Amino acid sequence: MTDVAQTEVTKVVAKIAGDTKDLKASDFKITNTATNATAVVKSVSVDSKDKTKVTIETFTEMKDAKEYSVVLDGVAKTFTATDGTVAKVGLTKTEVPAAAKTEVKATASDANGVILGYFDLTNADSSKGKVTTALTITKGYVEGTSVYLPAVGDTMTAKVTYHTGTFGTDGSETGKIEDTFTITAVDPSIVNYGFAVTIAKTAPTWTATSFKANTNIKVGVDDQNAFIRITNSDGKEIDNYPDYSVETADPTKLVLNKTNLAKNLPVAIKGVSEGDTYILVKKDDKVVASLPVKVQGKSVATSVELNKTSITVMDGKNVDETIEAKIKDQYNEDMGISSAVVENLAKPEGAEAPSLVATGVGTKKATVTVKGTDFSSAVKYGTYTYKITLKDDKDKKEIVRTFTVNYVKDAAVQSYQLSVKSEVDTTVKTDTADATGYDFDIKVVEMANGAAIADYVSDSSNKKPVEYVVKDKDGKTIAQLGGTTTVTCGAIYTAPVSDVLTVKPVSANGQRFKKELSAGTYYVTAKFQVKDTNGKFQNVAVSGSFTIKDSQDTSASVNVKKNDLTTVSSVKNALQDTNYIEITYDGVKQSISAGDINKVNGTIAGNTAYVTSVEVYVELTDSDTLHNKVLITVPVNQTFTGVNGL
Repeated sequence: MTDVAQTEVTKVVAKIAGDTKDLKASDFKITNTATNATAVVKSVSVDSKDKTKVTIETFTEMKDAKEYSVVLDGVAKTFTATDGTVAKVGLTKTEVPAAAKTEVKATASDANGVILGYFDLTNADSSKGKVTTALTITKGYVEGTSVYLPAVGDTMTAKVTYHTGTFGTDGSETGKIEDTFTITAVDPSIVNYGFAVTIAKTAPTWTATSFKANTNIKVGVDDQNAFIRITNSDGKEIDNYPDYSVETADPTKLVLNKTNLAKNLPVAIKGVSEGDTYILVKKDDKVVASLPVKVQGKSVATSVELNKTSITVMDGKNVDETIEAKIKDQYNEDMGISSAVVENLAKPEGAEAPSLVATGVGTKKATVTVKGTDFSSAVKYGTYTYKITLKDDKDKKEIVRTFTVNYVKDAAVQSYQLSVKSEVDTTVKTDTADATGYDFDIKVVEMANGAAIADYVSDSSNKKPVEYVVKDKDGKTIAQLGGTTTVTCGAIYTAPVSDVLTVKPVSANGQRFKKELSAGTYYVTAKFQVKDTNGKFQNVAVSGSFTIKDSQDTSASVNVKKNDLTTVSSVKNALQDTNYIEITYDGVKQSISAGDINKVNGTIAGNTAYVTSVEVYVELTDSDTLHNKVLITVPVNQTFTGVNGL
């Protein structure tokens, strides 16, 4: 079992590698980790199209927002249950076969799509917690949970409403949740075919477990394509794509190139006006599927995001302090910057406000760098207020945000502080060029009057070298450098500057990337001695932490086809031959070369070996340009014969 996710209040879907056909309810145990209460499993069912997806149904509802543990064969995976708050409504189907009664129900679900309840389309109970449906029918009818549309292309509209049972002073219901859907009749002969669309610049890897379809397009964007995938009842992609064509359902909202399809054919698409619409898939000039697309409003510069709103600099000091500014659109996405200007708004009376400059025009981040020496002509200490005005690269709309610079008097060292990056994401992406972008330094900084004076640098008389101790989340020391005791770690070292700790959480050999530090929080303590005014050394210790974040998909499976390796002689050779061992990563079958094999873990006796796992470099999905690979460990736990080595 590699993953679990809740889909309904009484259902969890588990992702399971291997043979799932004989799984039964007693194989699973579900426990509320907060209360240790068991959610007894009622039934287990394997998906008819994807045998790795197993639905586990419980007798009791899981909607207390608590963490639950699902255990199968000694492997535990956790999920957080829904809190039972309705966030959206929907329908179980928006396509039905023409001239056949088909069950369709209205649904209420939470923000994550967990279904909280099903309701008949004819339900008339509008009390609190109920869902009603208003239907607009030209042809056909609804009978209980059954929908009937007589001919291909016939539609009916369903306005679904979740009721809160709360009413305002004017008598109108407050907080109710509504959405409108179109149910379309399609050719019964292909009703079991699966139709999917995603909008992107380039063709996706549909089978990747990390793949998520995008059905949104913004007005004015002209570099996007629609990609259509059609699968049969077995979940396999069809061969006869040219038999199908696509066109827009509403050219006032969406324009796309009306064309016959081909596998992964990029279909030019452009949003015209904001709203919900459909891409129609046709066969023999009949609509067989309607794929929903949301046309979003054109990106508009909405706000400026600053990483800091206030900085402090000291008279005469050259320590850089930086403020980073980004333009955000209404979807909280970064926009390009065409102009960045910094102006002073306020200053101490009688002072001169230095001019500050923002760099980064033409990118998505503007940077203002300030140091104490910039204020040498300011005359007076105090707070200086600046505004930064950014223009986006679309409409050249101006967005303003203010920040302050506190200019303080020169002073001797008053305290020390550990300078460390709070979080580093070590996820290797398809366009990552090298590993240097993950590197960062940890150092001691001298402070006074709230400003950084300088980096701590040891000398032979007044300041002794810094000793660093780095511990992991479990309190284990993984690195200790600079003192009498040394604990080495390949990712952490002090050279070439002894008072600065350099962290390299990711290493690379060409396009092969290796994670040197696992995800988690690490705690750093810096100890050193400095002379006081009486000439005596005093002990000083400062501490901090950093977090390694890693969202890399590490789910992989191995399919051992032959255990007798007499012909290939070793496990390493077998890994390079898919007739013997096949590794799948992120849903994509891998081609393993000799250079991709880091290590085979196991024990060998004579010509028999038991392999527990293999460490191999696997290629990232859609890594077309750089072909980046990342090192992962894949469990094997199998015996091989006819070997002369691992």
